[in-house]
Amino acid sequence: MKQTLFATVNGQQILGEAILNSRKRILSEQPEKPEFVQEPNEDNNSFLNAEALQKLIDIYSLVALAKFEGITIEDEEISDTIYKLRSSYEDEIEWDLSLEELGIDDKNMRQIFYYDLMVDRLINSHLQHFEDPDDDSAEEFYYQNQNSMKIPDSYTFIEIEVPNADRLKLAATILSQNDTASIVKEAEKYSLPVTVNEEILKNKLPESLQEMLADLEENKIGTIPAEDDTLVLIKLLRKYIGETLSLEKALPGLIEYLKFQQYANVLDDLTITAIDKCDIVYHNTELLKNLV
Repeated sequence: MKQTLFATVNGQQILGEAILNSRKRILSEQPEKPEFVQEPNEDNNSFLNAEALQKLIDIYSLVALAKFEGITIEDEEISDTIYKLRSSYEDEIEWDLSLEELGIDDKNMRQIFYYDLMVDRLINSHLQHFEDPDDDSAEEFYYQNQNSMKIPDSYTFIEIEVPNADRLKLAATILSQNDTASIVKEAEKYSLPVTVNEEILKNKLPESLQEMLADLEENKIGTIPAEDDTLVLIKLLRKYIGETLSLEKALPGLIEYLKFQQYANVLDDLTITAIDKCDIVYHNTELLKNLV
């Protein structure tokens, strides 16, 4: 399957091996979110491969547009980029592991960095037509979105999974102790799964758990059903209610955020333009689910 043809962009072939490497890069760049499945499995394999294929089509199309606009990258620039990145790692083992995680090997390393540099230079050439975000634009954005300028609430809590109602009283008794280490030790003694969660942001939690923790007082115990019909007892240790950031505190981060958004918007517009200009042909897409 690695040598199976899945698409061409202006005649440039995209094979299964390139898709698998692209998938590694996508997964390595994803933030760790409970709702995002990091490991490919039977349910998400087709989706991940389709996403990786589209990512390659986007890149090949953007590189073609960059060439059309006269953008070039010298071999020396690629070598310098690789050297600077390599210098940031302590040893060869760490470097090799990083490359493996990104789906990069000696065979495709220079080509991948060439693509990255071409796309980045293309975007920056178009960013020259826009004014850089400054204090005034950041301040305007702040007041337009002031309700969102709040540090999220966070919670520190202990949870014990209870397989049946018969063990609820035992779990509640264990959680009634004041010392976290003692709670963990006692729960493990009775083979009850226990987890200590420290300073978890509210928006990282399921909605039902958000609501329960918001209403729960510190050092009190609440109960919530789990997905497998078991029960979870939760003791809230600490609750931090996030404050609204002042303009002064928010300003530096907002300027960086606006720069990022500007870059992302230009990239999106260029991708649409680039794809429209390319001859893209798909092949064997029904086999994406089998590509591993």
